[in-house]
Amino acid sequence: MVRSRSSATNPGYTGYPARIYYEMTAYGRGSQELKEKMVILEKWYSHLRAYLPILYRGRESEYLDKILMDGDGNGGTVLVSLQDKLVDASKEIDLMEKKYQGPFEGLTCTEQETEFLRIMRGVFERLDSITAIAEIIDKISISEEVEV
Repeated sequence: MVRSRSSATNPGYTGYPARIYYEMTAYGRGSQELKEKMVILEKWYSHLRAYLPILYRGRESEYLDKILMDGDGNGGTVLVSLQDKLVDASKEIDLMEKKYQGPFEGLTCTEQETEFLRIMRGVFERLDSITAIAEIIDKISISEEVEV
């Protein structure tokens, strides 16, 4: 007998969408050191950077010229492309790496650590936005067939 069931650990994604989904859901799960979270964010970025040119092959203008409304931090909007957002995420990842300090893993909360955590959150938000705009994991069913 075959029946459908939902699975949070296997929502039906394969290939890069599966890898991206895994990194998104792995971030912040359980107790993770900051370095572990950084690696997850870096892997998520790498997967997007590798997959987006493939996803948009034949429709490069959507990747390069797609106009998106994005907050400019002052209540206004700016026009950006998906590629612009990826470049922005890359810069934030570089800053995150530069600001990380090993002692952050202790029970401290210095001004530098607070700044680092804000940067890390910014990386997450940027990658999440890119993933959502590209609709990489939006169209997959969360049911799977299981032999009983």
